[in-house]
Amino acid sequence: MTTEVKLPEAMGPYRIKSKLGQGGMGLVFHAVHETLERSVALKILPAELSADPEYVTRFLREARTIATLRHDNVVQVYDAGAVDGKYFIAMELVEGDSLGKYLQVKGRLSEPEALELLYQAAKGLAAAHGKGLVHRDIKPDNMLLDKEHKTLRIVDFGLVMEQTSTTQLTATGACLGTPQFMSPEQADGDKADARTDLYSLGVTFY
Repeated sequence: MTTEVKLPEAMGPYRIKSKLGQGGMGLVFHAVHETLERSVALKILPAELSADPEYVTRFLREARTIATLRHDNVVQVYDAGAVDGKYFIAMELVEGDSLGKYLQVKGRLSEPEALELLYQAAKGLAAAHGKGLVHRDIKPDNMLLDKEHKTLRIVDFGLVMEQTSTTQLTATGACLGTPQFMSPEQADGDKADARTDLYSLGVTFY
């Protein structure tokens, strides 16, 4: 028997309404900014990870990274910070489903639809790669579709790294990512570059 987790009422200026999902780097909630009355997707780093400097660094790096990207196919970040030692990221709320859920419901996509979504994902990745950033966790669950399933946005940059970085926030030989979609070099714990994301994108749309 599992115990239902009680939703926090608020996080700073954000009033929490419902839980949207959960990832490796935190819970995601539908929240509303009290002053602006703007709905957001609020990602909160779990308390047990907030005490770990490495996870805090990775979490805040995700916020800063997305904030530098202005592209229709990358989710937008509005705000980030900490309240009483709890870290959060306020992002654009995409009122739709992940590509993963869409595929579960619809099954195999038609070739034109698949190619259109592939093109959008590639454009979002090109924007990231143009900034020297590697996502490192491209998969259907990290791509959100709007209600009409026409526009795709890449999300969850929790494992992002700079291609020129000599430190990856990962121990040498360690493997981070989703095994079914990661490239061979990533699975071996080697340094990743833009080709790593393209491999994972190809696996996703295969």
